[in-house]
Amino acid sequence: MHKVNLLLVLSLAWVGTTVAADTTLHPPQKQDVQAWWNLHSSDTVEINEDPAPVYLRSKELAYLAAANFPGRSGDAQRQVLLIRPDLQEVREAGEAVRDNFVVLDIAEDGVNEVMALATHSEQGEFKGERSIVQFDGWNAVILHQAVFGDNLGVCGYGPDSPKCFENSVEWIFSDLDQDGVDDLIEKLVKSTGPSEDRLHMTQLKTQAYLFKNNTFVKTGIALTRKARNIR
Repeated sequence: MHKVNLLLVLSLAWVGTTVAADTTLHPPQKQDVQAWWNLHSSDTVEINEDPAPVYLRSKELAYLAAANFPGRSGDAQRQVLLIRPDLQEVREAGEAVRDNFVVLDIAEDGVNEVMALATHSEQGEFKGERSIVQFDGWNAVILHQAVFGDNLGVCGYGPDSPKCFENSVEWIFSDLDQDGVDDLIEKLVKSTGPSEDRLHMTQLKTQAYLFKNNTFVKTGIALTRKARNIR
């Protein structure tokens, strides 16, 4: 069972972590990635880390790497690159895979799932999407997605300030139907209060999803009840 907490991912800046990665792989060098990018774009890009291996649906070996675009503004500066050495080509991985990411192989079938974050800050509010994707060529296919956010940058500063809220998401991977493949337990928590340091939970919703044929399918009542007791 794998438990992944969104706040932990954010606080640790958990970028490019891989699970059960093959240490015998030899990723492309940063200068190669830079050169391949420059073939098709004039945007200046800075590679922040060594590329992490990811197997596409076709079983092609590609790589992901966090990058920074200093010529862009705001949230657009942060991106993740999808690198395909067989093509000697690099593109942005897509909006769903823009911040932190973790590479998984949930079904242990040689095709990787990528758990990723995409966050946005605007006028004191923090918003984001958490996604699980597979790559079909260049296309990030979303298998499951959940939203989160808060208004902690604008609330709790006086009588005219809005009420504070925080919506968070926690994902736990556990084999619910005993088929040897981890499934997904999603816990959505809503907290409200007069200030950031006085939030209290007002709603907790648990939903379980079975992982079948590269798709997450909602479970019935019995497995959902079982999922509520898993921490």
